[in-house]
Amino acid sequence: MSESDPSIGLFVGRWRGGNLDMPFDVAEELRSVGLRATVPRMKVLAFFRDEQQRHFTADDVCRHVADEKLHISFGSIYRVLQQFVDAKILRSGTLYSTRIVYELNNGPDHDHAICMSCGKIEEFHDSAFDARQKEIGESVGFSIVGRQLVLHGYCHHCRAMAPKPTDEADRG
Repeated sequence: MSESDPSIGLFVGRWRGGNLDMPFDVAEELRSVGLRATVPRMKVLAFFRDEQQRHFTADDVCRHVADEKLHISFGSIYRVLQQFVDAKILRSGTLYSTRIVYELNNGPDHDHAICMSCGKIEEFHDSAFDARQKEIGESVGFSIVGRQLVLHGYCHHCRAMAPKPTDEADRG
């Protein structure tokens, strides 16, 4: 399939977000944010829409596209990911201290809790954090436009195997 193939506009996937399971037109979504519907863009967006997992590294996306034998360069995939972040289709952030992960930008702002044993990621939203970030920003003279809060700990499955705290402050 080439980038000028008219069937691109008919590419339909399934969006599974929250309790929704609805069809969407990938090409139309791209056009709605001012992006041409090229094969690399459509494949990357379809990948994020079709996967149950929400958080992917650029390498994850590259591996998936390589598995489909589409001959799309990794450089193209990285450019598409950045274009999607700029267009607010995706969000990016650092969840594991050094790896940037991408996720669909299809819901309210949220934060993450990551299990240090199994790597499970739970998303959460807390309005008290939202209010507190605004207060802190004002106290230091900032107008806050975003944040990235990542809590590290052990999920309920891994707690029994977690190392015991050695510091008095950790026990309280």
